[in-house]
Amino acid sequence: MFRHSILFSSLCLTGFIASANDSLDELMSMSLEELSMLDITMETASKFEQKLSDIPASVYVLSGERILRSGASTIAEALSLVPGVYFSKWNENSFHVSSRGFHDGLYNKMLVMVDGRSVYSPIYGGVYWSTLDYILADIDRIEVLRGPSGAVWGGNAANGVINIITKPASETQGTYLSATGGRYEAYDVSIRQGFQTDSGVSARAFFKARNNPNYLSHHTDHWRTDTAGIVVENDSWSVRAGGTKTSTKEYFNLVEYDSSDPYNLPIEFEDGNRDYNTSSVYAQFAYSKTLESGDKLSTSLWVDHVDDESLEAPGKYTTLDVEVNYLAKLSDRHELLLGAGYRYVDMDFGSHWLDTDLYKPSIYLRMYDIDGADDYIANVFVQSDYQWTDKLSSVLGLKAEHFEQNGETELAPQARMLYQFTPEHSGWGGVGRGVVSPSYMDSNAIQQWVGIEEIGGDLYGLTFLTMPNRDLSTESVWTYEIGYRFQPSSSFELDATAFYSHHKNIRAQDCNTSFTLVDYEHLRFCFTNDDYDASSKGVELASRYAFNEQLSLYATYSYLTVDAKWQGGALSNGEAEAFLSLPKQHMASIQSVWDISRSWQWDFIVRYNDIEYPEDPIDDILDELDPHFTLDTRLGWQMNEQSPTIEIIAQKVFAEELYDSWSLYPNEQLYFVRLSHEF
Repeated sequence: MFRHSILFSSLCLTGFIASANDSLDELMSMSLEELSMLDITMETASKFEQKLSDIPASVYVLSGERILRSGASTIAEALSLVPGVYFSKWNENSFHVSSRGFHDGLYNKMLVMVDGRSVYSPIYGGVYWSTLDYILADIDRIEVLRGPSGAVWGGNAANGVINIITKPASETQGTYLSATGGRYEAYDVSIRQGFQTDSGVSARAFFKARNNPNYLSHHTDHWRTDTAGIVVENDSWSVRAGGTKTSTKEYFNLVEYDSSDPYNLPIEFEDGNRDYNTSSVYAQFAYSKTLESGDKLSTSLWVDHVDDESLEAPGKYTTLDVEVNYLAKLSDRHELLLGAGYRYVDMDFGSHWLDTDLYKPSIYLRMYDIDGADDYIANVFVQSDYQWTDKLSSVLGLKAEHFEQNGETELAPQARMLYQFTPEHSGWGGVGRGVVSPSYMDSNAIQQWVGIEEIGGDLYGLTFLTMPNRDLSTESVWTYEIGYRFQPSSSFELDATAFYSHHKNIRAQDCNTSFTLVDYEHLRFCFTNDDYDASSKGVELASRYAFNEQLSLYATYSYLTVDAKWQGGALSNGEAEAFLSLPKQHMASIQSVWDISRSWQWDFIVRYNDIEYPEDPIDDILDELDPHFTLDTRLGWQMNEQSPTIEIIAQKVFAEELYDSWSLYPNEQLYFVRLSHEF
C-alpha cells in the first residue's frame, strides 16, 4: 500500500509543479502542437483525423520521438509506455501485449494495425509480435484507443485498437543507417533510402535484420528476422509492399509409449530439434480525396500471405481486405461517417491431426481436424458526430458484421458524450459493445502437450489433448467508461479514465482427467468451451509535464481487477476461473526525455509492476510473482547535426531475474550500443 501511495503521489506531483510554474514565459510561448498530447490529432477513433481533445474515448498517442528515446528495441516493448497496456516476455522474441486483462499469449481482444492495415492472425485473431518489425526511426506515432471500438473497427476491437503510423515518405528522404549490438550476439541493422520526383511523388525503401537469442539462459541459438518494404505515395494515394522472414531452431521432445500397455508406463524421451521459417508478404493500396463539398472519401485494399512452419500454427494463410469510408459534412455541427468492408481468408493447415502417432507425440504441438478452410467477414457501419452546443457534443455509432465461419451476425453499437466545462476542464462518458471474431484455433485446433512427473526416480507422463468446439457463441463485451481531461497550460496535462466491462462467452480450456479411452489410457482430454463470463473494472491515468524546452516528464498509472465466473456447462468444470481472473494489477511508468545540451541526451524510464494472480489450482506458481520496480536508461551523443548518433542503452538496471508474468520467464539485465546516421 505504501508503494502504491508513492506512485500515485508522484503522478499528482507533476500537477502541483505545473500549477506553480504556469507563469514561465518560455513554457507559455511553446506551441501546443509541440507539447500537448491532448491537442494533437489521431485517425484511429473515427478513421479520419480528429483532435484528441475532441474524442470522447480513452485515447493515447505515443510519439516516435518517445519510442526512440525509450531505448526500446521492438514495437511491443515500446507499448509498455501506454497506460493500461500490459507487456511481458514469453522469451526474448515472443511477447504478451494486451489491454484490460486476459494476459495470455494468444490475446485476441485487441486489434493491431500498421498504417490502417490489420496485422491480425486469421487463425486466432491476435498478433504474432515476433514477426511484427519495422525501423523504429521511421515510426511517426502509435495511436492507441482503449476500450471497445467495434462500432468502427469491428471484430477483435473488444478491449482496444493499436494503430502504428509510419512517417510519410516525404519526411524520410535521403539515407538512414543504424546498427545495434548487445549481449549474447544480439544485433540489428537497418538501412532506408528515400526518393522524390518532380511530380510530387515520394518513396522509400528499407531493410532491417534483427538477430536475438531465443532464451538468455541458453543463448547459443538465435532468432533471425529480416524485414523489407517499399512505400510510394503522394497527397491522395499510397502504395505499400513488403515482407518479413523469421528463422530459428525449434526444440521439442518426442515422448514414446508402449502401444501394447501404455497405461502408467515410464516414458522414453527422444530429443528433437529442427530449423523452421515463417515468411509473410503484403501489398496495400490506399486512396483518399476531399470533395468540393468538404466531404471526404477514403478506400483501401490490402492482401497478405503467410507461410508458417512453426508447431504453434503451421499452415499457409492468405487474407484479402477491402474497405470504403465516406465522411459527409451535413452542416457545421453535424458529420456522418459511413463505411463498409469485406475480408476474405483462405487457409491451408497442411496436415490433419489423425496423421499424428499418439503413441509417439511431441511434447507440444497444435493440429487441426480439417485440411483447410475459407470464409469471409462483411460489415457496414454508420457513425454520427453532432455538436449540440459549443460545450456539448455526441457520437452515436452502429456496426453490423457477419462472420461466415459461424454464420452469426453481430451488432456493435456505441454512444458517447463529451462536455467542455471550461477551456481547461472537460469530461466524457460512453458505452459500447465489441465482439471477438470466431477463431479456428477454438473451433478446429487440437492442442497437444505432455505433462511429466517423476515418481521413484522414474519419469511418468500423460499426454493432454485440448479438443476443439464448433458450437461456440461469439465472445462479446459491454464497456461503460467515464473520463476527465485537465490542461491548465501548455506545460501540463492530465487524462483520467474509469471503466467497467462485462464479458460473455469467454473462451477457456477445462480438463477432464477421469475420461480415458481404451488402449489410449495415457491420453487425458481437455475441452474448449465458452462457459465463462467476467467483470473487469479499473482506472487509467496519464500525465505530462514540461519543465522547459529541454526536459519533459511522462507518467502513467493503471489499476485493473478481473473477476471471472463459471456459468456451468457439459465440457467445463470451473477450473479456468483461476487463469481468467486477476485480483489486482497495478502498473505505473515514468519516462523522462532530457536534452542536457545540443549534443547530449539522457533519458530514464522507471516502471512498477504489481500483479496478483488467484491461487493456482494446479501447481501454485501463478501467485508467486513479487511486486517490483525496474529502471531503463539511455545516454545519447551527437557532435552536430551532420554527425552520427551514438547511444548506450541499459534495461532493467540493478535487477536480477525478474519475473513479471505468469509465463515465469526471467527478465535479465540487457545492454546495447546503437550507432545511427541520417544524411
